[in-house]
Amino acid sequence: MGYRPYRARPSRPDPVGDQGNDGVKRVVLYDCGRLMARAKSATPTGIDRVDLRYLDHFLNDPDTQVIGVGQKSDSLGLYSEADVATIHRLLCRRWLDRAALSDADRRTVTRVYLRGKAMSLGAKLGRRLTGARFPGALRRRLSGCGDMPVMYVNASHKGLTKEPLFSAMKAELGARLVFFVHDMIPVDFPQFVRPGHDEKHAVRMRIAARQGDMIVWNSIYSRDRFNAFAAREGIEPPPGVILHIGVEPHFRPLATAAPPAERPYFLIVGTVEPRKNLRVLLDAWEHLRTRGGPVPQLRVIGKRGWVTEANIGDAERAAALAPDVVELDRVDDDALMAQLSGACALLFPSFTEGWGMPLVEAAIMGIPAIAADIPAFHEAGQGCVLLIDPADPTAWADAVTAYAAPASKARAAALDGLARFVPPQWTAHFEGLEAALAAQNGKNAGK
Repeated sequence: MGYRPYRARPSRPDPVGDQGNDGVKRVVLYDCGRLMARAKSATPTGIDRVDLRYLDHFLNDPDTQVIGVGQKSDSLGLYSEADVATIHRLLCRRWLDRAALSDADRRTVTRVYLRGKAMSLGAKLGRRLTGARFPGALRRRLSGCGDMPVMYVNASHKGLTKEPLFSAMKAELGARLVFFVHDMIPVDFPQFVRPGHDEKHAVRMRIAARQGDMIVWNSIYSRDRFNAFAAREGIEPPPGVILHIGVEPHFRPLATAAPPAERPYFLIVGTVEPRKNLRVLLDAWEHLRTRGGPVPQLRVIGKRGWVTEANIGDAERAAALAPDVVELDRVDDDALMAQLSGACALLFPSFTEGWGMPLVEAAIMGIPAIAADIPAFHEAGQGCVLLIDPADPTAWADAVTAYAAPASKARAAALDGLARFVPPQWTAHFEGLEAALAAQNGKNAGK
């Protein structure tokens, strides 16, 4: 298993002193809003996995009392301790262990999901009726924790729309605010996101920069782009720490390599959206068709995302390139592993990323990758990945030809290079997080 089961501690309504309940030394107001909203999803996004891992870490830290909260406009709602424990258990089973849920478990998820919706509406109604940003039940929970330090943690970008709420958390609850920043893509590359999402993300990042006591970034690139944004806004950014995202245990070297396919093929995996740059691969495959030699197959695994000017017409072009290009929409984990085991390489032509988790996962499984020459992939690939200009289809066509050749020397060299790859681990991630929090607390205590 990739997680530890958690059992909720019994709550105590009375102040319990500095050590708290059973030796507890701090309170974490963990923002569960995204996890509750995504509870019915069969597969996690990258942000989902980080969010769940952070909840798992704090729930299983004996020094921490976790209180699950969620934002509703400019108020904060309280999730029951039982619901937080339940959603943690079932999402770990489904998303991390990749186990099927029973019918009873699925019904439980639905009930928790609906209670989360009701909590959100209740918080909004309570704000209208009483003017209070924080429900009485939350204040009672906090009063029962005595003088323990309080920390609010948001690892998902969820909410972050009403700055007065976060100011009030600090002023009224004495909370220190910790935000995980996954990327600045909507701000830096608005052409790759849905209309309006650039300004929505800018609001989130302004709040994180102005109100945050500590920021966690997943890469040097994410930190640099966040700090550049803060500088443009005239904001002195808070201190922070760079912590690479850990790899889930089910990503491991493939037990056996598939026999060579009758026709060499390459994979691109993930939602087909403008930023992922399928277009350069379609251009490359058109180049390959004009060269007169054998054309390997490109297999596109993933559902189609939104369409903008950056990718309009790509679906029709892909269909016109069949059977050299094929789309596989629904592929379960076992089928995906089978596809991976026989691929010449995974292709990652993205224009931008905050981090390169799929690239890291491919490296761990021993699958060569050809990726875009972008800052995040330099960091994630550790020098073990061939990097190419994402706007140069000829270069992509040349690399594909080299990797698809019988007894390919280029592919053999790539496989040798993967032996040097050091996978990031969640254990090291959270050791780094706790060290950064301790250092920050020490600085604050000295003020």
